[in-house]
Amino acid sequence: MTKVIDLKKIQDVLGNISPISVQTAKALLATTEIKIIQKNSLIETAGQRIKFQYVVMSGIVRKFLTNTKGDEFTIDFFTDGQAITPALLRSVDFVSFVNLQVVSNNATIMFFSNKEMEFSMQGNQDLEAFGYKVMMQDAYRRAEREKILLTATGTEKLKWFRLNYPNLENEIPHYYIASFLGLTPTSLSRLRGTKK
Repeated sequence: MTKVIDLKKIQDVLGNISPISVQTAKALLATTEIKIIQKNSLIETAGQRIKFQYVVMSGIVRKFLTNTKGDEFTIDFFTDGQAITPALLRSVDFVSFVNLQVVSNNATIMFFSNKEMEFSMQGNQDLEAFGYKVMMQDAYRRAEREKILLTATGTEKLKWFRLNYPNLENEIPHYYIASFLGLTPTSLSRLRGTKK
């Protein structure tokens, strides 16, 4: 389902990350959509040419990889107000290597034409600042998770998850969280059973 969009909505949604002008919102308006996506739907799959940039307005989106056996490995979650990993960091030559899946009952997502956003960015300081901030936030999240995966105990991993992804533990299947933290579902269950 697609919802009506206007300049203020684009300004508000992007502005939660980095302020943008009315002129920038106007440049993006014609190729931007708000869609309500149902649970378990994939908004992007590995091997697909990148067409969109996304901001989650409400709901939860999971980013994951799949190996040759079909095993899934969760590598991030995106919730209300967060921009999903930019095209440059989730693709090779603009062919996606990740899968993006709605894991809440539904999710309201703003879809931006990747081509139009790239074009609008040229010489547009506020949109460049937005793109830079999104890339830096994503790079920081990935680096922090990598450090946690390699150095933390199971208890420390769960504590970090609860701090950085508040309330998610009660909203999504625990095997996604276990995969994200490099734990088995049994280990996660045991950790959750101990005192918080």
